[in-house]
Amino acid sequence: MPTEVISTIGATSSPITPDYSSIQAWEDDIPSDLTTADEIHIGECLDQGTLGVINIDGQTTDSTRYIVLRCAAGASFKDKAGVRDGKLNYDDTDGVKCESSSLHVVGTPYTKIEGLKIYRSAYIAYCLDMGGRHHNQDLNQCIIKGGVYRASGPSNTNFPNSNSVVRNCLIHYPNYSNMRLEGDGSFINCTVHGYVKSPYGLAYVRNCLVFGTSASEGFSIGETYTGSDYNATDQSDASTGSNNLTSLTMSNQIQSTTDDFRPKKRGGSLQAANLDSLATEDITGYTRIDGAAWIGAFDWGDPIFGLLRV
Repeated sequence: MPTEVISTIGATSSPITPDYSSIQAWEDDIPSDLTTADEIHIGECLDQGTLGVINIDGQTTDSTRYIVLRCAAGASFKDKAGVRDGKLNYDDTDGVKCESSSLHVVGTPYTKIEGLKIYRSAYIAYCLDMGGRHHNQDLNQCIIKGGVYRASGPSNTNFPNSNSVVRNCLIHYPNYSNMRLEGDGSFINCTVHGYVKSPYGLAYVRNCLVFGTSASEGFSIGETYTGSDYNATDQSDASTGSNNLTSLTMSNQIQSTTDDFRPKKRGGSLQAANLDSLATEDITGYTRIDGAAWIGAFDWGDPIFGLLRV
């Protein structure tokens, strides 16, 4: 049985003195081969100052000996929703933030990232790199300002190998937020203010809300997505899938197209998702109702931000 090694990470020493003052310092102490060490390493981020760059790369892992980066209890935006005005975006929701002028990198297979807010301040088009031919990575219930990157032009997500998934995530930044899905990973129940691109037609894209600020954003027209269906967009085309919703007026569907991406009740057309086994909870952990689940990261029934009677 692998040994769990749980460490706390915080930028300041108040009110709790953390084990590490940065994610990089924590990652530097993880053994290079977790299969030989027979360990699972879990980093728990404290909401004590803004954390710096995420850089998890180079370790040998497998399905039973892996790496987890998550928030400590009570520290995620999921726990602090409504402290400000309850808007669903990077800036207006409290919780652990990982900000850096450097590119955030998750290159190690079998790495799980959950409950964080991630932003690259220097160059907003390139924020989080989860590419590099790696597999079995899981990005769940995160808010990404600027998106997720793969090294070919201003494109923000690449899952080149199987069993990698982005789920229940909000990815937003006008004109820069996008997902480039070059492999056969999965993209499930996410809200993207930008565009989704699958140049090789292998990505599994389901229950996603994708809208843009220009005609060039949304789903890349003319491309195919393996297993794609039950997506929603303001475009006239959402590629493959007989249950996709197209040509939606976003102002009727969500609270704001600029800074609050929670759905409106009267935009009930979004209550049309086909519940996926990898996204039974929404971005805050609310259990989606089978047969009445909503497209996108946030389920309208979720009470954590307060029910919106509009």
